Amino acid sequence: MVGYWQRLCWQQTQTKGDKSRRIWFNERMRAELAAYVAAHKPKHKTQRLFYTQRSEGFTANTLTHIINSFYQKAGIANASSHSGRRSGLTTLADKGVSVRVLMALAGHSQIATTQRYIDLRPSVVRAAVELVC
Repeated sequence: MVGYWQRLCWQQTQTKGDKSRRIWFNERMRAELAAYVAAHKPKHKTQRLFYTQRSEGFTANTLTHIINSFYQKAGIANASSHSGRRSGLTTLADKGVSVRVLMALAGHSQIATTQRYIDLRPSVVRAAVELVC
């Protein structure tokens, strides 16, 4: 099922650096969003998909607080709303995804920026050494 929710973009005013961003969804997320959209039937493409109890839609600040509360409930210390982004990029890099693809997913314009997000894990270094004859 193809729907406008498969091509969501952040507006320039909603992002760091005032740049539009494409948001990528895997198959499972697309299915979940399709079910949600079918149940909530937006009237037009610019209508917000998710609402809070007190406002028309989630703000960046609201989402930051929600994500931080998830980390606290999980007992993860010193995590921020940005930690998942860094962890996700590192996990994909560990699985062999190229830095160019990671750059596109992150919405970065410079590979150097993306490289700063990727944590170097000793296990990955050891595995690379083992590849050498």
